[in-house]
Amino acid sequence: MARKPSFADTSSGGDNSRLAQKMRQYRERANLTQTDVERLSGVRRDYLSSIELGRISVVYPETLNRLRRVYGFPGWEMLDAMGYQTDAGGEAVEPALLAIIRALTPEQQRMLADMAKATLRFQSTAPNKSMPVSTGG
Repeated sequence: MARKPSFADTSSGGDNSRLAQKMRQYRERANLTQTDVERLSGVRRDYLSSIELGRISVVYPETLNRLRRVYGFPGWEMLDAMGYQTDAGGEAVEPALLAIIRALTPEQQRMLADMAKATLRFQSTAPNKSMPVSTGG
């Protein structure tokens, strides 16, 4: 039987810790130092360091939400990295795509949703045909 994560869990996973890898990856993608993240999130730099070194493998929800607001990662992804089972099935929307969608106006988001629905309807009526994909423009 799998062990349920504990908030007191301080395993010595080091660089092998999935949470450590994910947190470091998101911080580096945002081009932030741990000091920057401390200033933006209120989460202490030494705590951030402990997470990124794999010394802490489970983070309290409040802390996770503070970091999520700074990094912009999907919460389920970090829950999964901490060993919790999620219903997301490991399918993530690419952060860059999510950022683009968030930058759209509400009207543009509705138009995008309508196009996606039309694409799905087309695929369901013609399952053996694929839609051409534009690679630039």
